[in-house]
Amino acid sequence: MKTKANAVPLAHCRSCDSYLVLPAYICSSCGSSELEQTTLNGEGVLVTYTIIHIPPLGFVEQVPYTVGIVELLEKKVNIPCRIYNDKASNEVELMTSVGFVERENNIYWFELK
Repeated sequence: MKTKANAVPLAHCRSCDSYLVLPAYICSSCGSSELEQTTLNGEGVLVTYTIIHIPPLGFVEQVPYTVGIVELLEKKVNIPCRIYNDKASNEVELMTSVGFVERENNIYWFELK
């Protein structure tokens, strides 16, 4: 099991108070370029997921794998992610607690608790 990081790195828009996944250069909510890098607590829940069996090129050796959307509890921010410790068993339940593990190659990794 990987060591959990304490916080999720994100971009924060100073104009409209939105949070965006990195990399972000312009706010998708208001169009502002007044972004700053920040972090939020890495605790969340899995709000939806899918299991990939037929991957895009470059991911063939990883199948099957689980991708999902996590809602961070601190600010109700939704983040697309990969699930680190799911064996793609179809036994994952929605609204399961998850914790942030790391951000690697622009992919946010979370693990089921």
